Amino acid sequence: MDEEKGQWQHPRLPDRDLLLCIGRDLKRIYEDTLRQSLPGDIEALLQKIEQAERERTLRKQ
Repeated sequence: MDEEKGQWQHPRLPDRDLLLCIGRDLKRIYEDTLRQSLPGDIEALLQKIEQAERERTLRKQ
């Protein structure tokens, strides 16, 4: 949009406010991504722990 021709429809935010908005958006995206990746990561970690316990049990026998 061209601000000089009056086609700009959004108010211009001060740099600080703009950075705060961007920061909030990035934080939300990061948290959403983290939330989506956690279940798979936790499952993989639990499988590694179970495998290690089985190997330890076999070594003791």
